[in-house]
Amino acid sequence: MQSHTWAFAHAAFHINCLFQIRRPYFHVKPLEKAQLKNWRSYLEFEMANGSEKRVTVLFERCVIACALYEEFWMKVC
Repeated sequence: MQSHTWAFAHAAFHINCLFQIRRPYFHVKPLEKAQLKNWRSYLEFEMANGSEKRVTVLFERCVIACALYEEFWMKVC
């Protein structure tokens, strides 16, 4: 895949995931299934394609919103 095509696809996926995050802050109310799915796919994508710094920053953002979900904490470890 050409460099600019890959960059465009990466940016499009990143923007789509960001727009789907409805609650980037902690709340005791459970997240919707769609939100959890979005966080999972966003993290998996960045772990496969992103730099270590991008993955770290995304995990830090994720565990704020998903603090009640053990699966995300286990991925951080």
